[in-house]
Amino acid sequence: MNCISRLSLTLVCASSVAAQGAVTPTTTANMALIPGATFEMGVEAGDIPKLMQKFGVRRAELFQEETPKHKITVGSFYLDRTEVTNEQFKRFVDKNPSWQKDKIPANYHNGKYLQQWSNGNFPAGQDKYPVTFVSWYAAAAYCQTQGKRLPTEGEWEYAARGGLSGKEFPWGDEMPDKARANYSATGIGGPTAVGVYPANGYGLHDMSGNVWEFLADEWSKYPTANSGNLSTTPDFLKVTTRRALRGGSFGGSPINLRVTYRDSHAPENAVEHVGFRCAMSSPLQSEDANELLRGHYAARAAHFNHDAKAIYADFADDFVSVDAGQVKMPDRDAGMKRMQAYFDASTFLEWDDITPPIIRISDDATMAYVINHKKVRLLAKDKAGKMQEDIEVFAWVAIYKKVDGRWKLASVVSTRTPEVDK
Repeated sequence: MNCISRLSLTLVCASSVAAQGAVTPTTTANMALIPGATFEMGVEAGDIPKLMQKFGVRRAELFQEETPKHKITVGSFYLDRTEVTNEQFKRFVDKNPSWQKDKIPANYHNGKYLQQWSNGNFPAGQDKYPVTFVSWYAAAAYCQTQGKRLPTEGEWEYAARGGLSGKEFPWGDEMPDKARANYSATGIGGPTAVGVYPANGYGLHDMSGNVWEFLADEWSKYPTANSGNLSTTPDFLKVTTRRALRGGSFGGSPINLRVTYRDSHAPENAVEHVGFRCAMSSPLQSEDANELLRGHYAARAAHFNHDAKAIYADFADDFVSVDAGQVKMPDRDAGMKRMQAYFDASTFLEWDDITPPIIRISDDATMAYVINHKKVRLLAKDKAGKMQEDIEVFAWVAIYKKVDGRWKLASVVSTRTPEVDK
């Protein structure tokens, strides 16, 4: 039986992802594919005194909207790796004149829409800055024209955790500092270009700080069902109720940067400290796909943690590699030692997807392949012993097989991108 010829992608019916565009490498470029999961959202009311002590505040109500902690399930989805930028939003308003500064209907903003723009242009030198002074309506309209939508609160919080469980911030429990996020203590006093600060475990930037982010959900107490599909249909223009915000901003305190912290704005509010990013539902919804995605991000973590053993733990005993025109069945111990030596000599700055992984699973769920396309940026010593920055772009196909109910890496076929294409 030729298993590879039977690989198929399970699609959801179009009506369940209203107005969503086709999922292709082009439409999902600069997005991360987040595995679906059931997780605990929010905090326990009994933990509020500890949080007050940790953050040096006396107001319990700062944390009250995060209670109660409750379980929710999110399906796998795509999420923009960065906040939507000025240059991206300009392309949108140029193609959709009704959303230009002098043409947007008055009921869709508060009089400050694109306040810093002049003659249809954003401030010079701020093309990579997150677009601000946009209303929720404009954010929802932008996402819809891209075949996307605003993320739900549940999706956002799960993605912000970056694969970590029970941690305060996207990077863990350590308090924010100037190297991790743009917030009040950084002293910048305004947004910075997106992607300046390190990404979380899912390769997402600025999930804490820089600017708050509009979400799809109506503002309400926990627990409540997500209202996420409002941003993918024409009905979003009928919204009048407050919308959820997440992430904190350049003016926020450490409390605001926590992955569980909640706030809200009226949908017409356009201010200097709120932006947004877009999401898409994944057509691939299965636990097998989720397991492959978790492994995908575990490999990322292993690179940053310099842990070759964790990577080789997922290799099948008969692993075969194809690289640079050679077919090899490498010695496991020798290969792990070489990888560990490479890790020990390197400091990874990026090991992130250029396009999200493309996953195909056989009908009997015994084999799968994952197409990866990554940018790798690291510091390594040159021949003179000096640290130099190196950038490589790789594409590879990873072939998996089920062994005792778990996915094991059976083969990798790898390429290195020519210099002219980087």
